Amino acid sequence: MRGEGAHIVQNGGPAPLVNSLCETDGYALKKEDVHASLDKTNGRHHHLAQMPGQARPQPETENGHMDLNRAVGDLELEDDLEEKSDVSSGSSGSNDIFTSLPQIVSVRINQDRAIKACRQLQRVRSVPMKLGLNEYRVLHGPIHVDHRKRKLIIHLDIRNTILVADSITNVSVEEALNSFLTSVTWGSEENGEWIWHSNIPSLKSPQPGLRTYYKHLEAKLVKSSEDRVKLRLQTGDFALSSMGKIFQKDFYVHLARLVWQFDTCTTRDKVLTMSGRDGTAYHYILPGVYKLLHHLTNSRRDFAVVIRTYGRDGPNVLSSLNYGLHGHHPAFPSPLRIKVHKTPGIIKRTGSSSFELQTYKYRDGAGSGTCQEINQLLSHERDMYRLMNASQGISGYVDDFYHWQGHDYYHTAGKPLWLDPSDKRHHHIFFDDNFRADDEDSIVDVRVFNKENGHEARSLGLAEVARLENACVVQADLLESIADEDYFVKMVRECEQKYAHLVWSGQL
Repeated sequence: MRGEGAHIVQNGGPAPLVNSLCETDGYALKKEDVHASLDKTNGRHHHLAQMPGQARPQPETENGHMDLNRAVGDLELEDDLEEKSDVSSGSSGSNDIFTSLPQIVSVRINQDRAIKACRQLQRVRSVPMKLGLNEYRVLHGPIHVDHRKRKLIIHLDIRNTILVADSITNVSVEEALNSFLTSVTWGSEENGEWIWHSNIPSLKSPQPGLRTYYKHLEAKLVKSSEDRVKLRLQTGDFALSSMGKIFQKDFYVHLARLVWQFDTCTTRDKVLTMSGRDGTAYHYILPGVYKLLHHLTNSRRDFAVVIRTYGRDGPNVLSSLNYGLHGHHPAFPSPLRIKVHKTPGIIKRTGSSSFELQTYKYRDGAGSGTCQEINQLLSHERDMYRLMNASQGISGYVDDFYHWQGHDYYHTAGKPLWLDPSDKRHHHIFFDDNFRADDEDSIVDVRVFNKENGHEARSLGLAEVARLENACVVQADLLESIADEDYFVKMVRECEQKYAHLVWSGQL
């Protein structure tokens, strides 16, 4: 970087960024000075910057640094770029998943100002990426992905991810919602007394050194597995207790959003609703899940959904989805032609790096584990990855809870998620409320296949997993998914954007 100038970089692939560097030496480019041209050699669009005849001075801030809003805002992607790219990429025969790449602006600016400026640019997607001590790179404009070449495999946990209260355990919707609130409210114990540090529920700690009220009670009450009954009783009335009264509004607002607002229909309601303490009917599976399935189908996306659970509610969830997707859900009356495999398989961990996957032609719907016939039995991780990639419609698996519990809930003993960075045709996304990118006590074991030996996979460390958060692994936000039916749609879109950036920048 020279002086305070902005670097506008167009990168058409793996070539070094410096090969296509255009430096403005303190001047900003006008919108009309940025245009798209077709590279005849590879059939992709590149953004080429041309210096204007009369360049106007770049505005500066009070400390002499360039104005990031102006530097990024003065660049604009053509509105019809994606449409043009589809034509060009279709004729190229390339396996590259990108039909167009983002423009980049590098500026010498501090992190706080970079992030603030990016947030203010609401008309584009801007992501700050650290380059050096005081230098940040901003990706400007959407990264267009050729959806025809990448299949989505979306893994969904059940409780506190796609529903509030399951149909197996004897826990009401009200108790389950109260219990979840204790896991997203933060404080600390001082002189033997619990002190709240925030009255706003959040997935992440608002400051270092805090713990959730759930973890506080767990450490205080649970000395054996039988003590978890005490924990459930303590958390089940949280918002109604003196300790949790500051979160009563959050409880009642989200409970109201869960109420089933449709006329009574006994047959339908038995499959699509759950009863509360007073008999009120609530949504069994969150409407946002149906919204996601309809969105992906209407967008003609190639996708599969895999239910992943430690519990016994898998068959009931699959049966409910099958019923609702056939036009029986009053909020989503259009039937979808999605095949639902109502008999979940099993993923058993036989060691730290060994697994056994079974699928069944029939399994007892009551969840007792009784099966009639094994359809497939796999013991190699690569075969399991291929099976997930080949999934069609909606299926499910019961993961090995006892292995996770027996290893103190350590993340490398959790539910396996296999990833292959060299695979350009599939994108796996795992939603689970118990996933935590910065905590060893996490539920997803992210396993990546080695480049040297594609049949062997290894568990990622926390630092590596953190880079994949909201790209391949998402800590599901139950309160947000209750409040916003578009939550899953938005998160999948965000994951695709970030994953595309990770692939393009060589960080996978």
